[in-house]
Amino acid sequence: MTAAVLAAWRRGDEERAFELAQAALMRSPREGAVGIARFIALLGRDRGAPGNRWDQVFGECESVLEEAELDGWAALFGDD
Repeated sequence: MTAAVLAAWRRGDEERAFELAQAALMRSPREGAVGIARFIALLGRDRGAPGNRWDQVFGECESVLEEAELDGWAALFGDD
């Protein structure tokens, strides 16, 4: 999932990247949230940043990861 989202993003297809991320989160919340966290970590290396439209998805990811006690992954979404 991470590779597909990242590939769409790098092709400039933010809409597809967003759709893939949302679908992964809905299909399998914990695995999808980890995949999206990995996507965010990779974007950080490339100095890319999704827009505000992603905020709700990121909030859901953070909640899922905290509930699963995957605090290291959840920290990628935190503001602190």
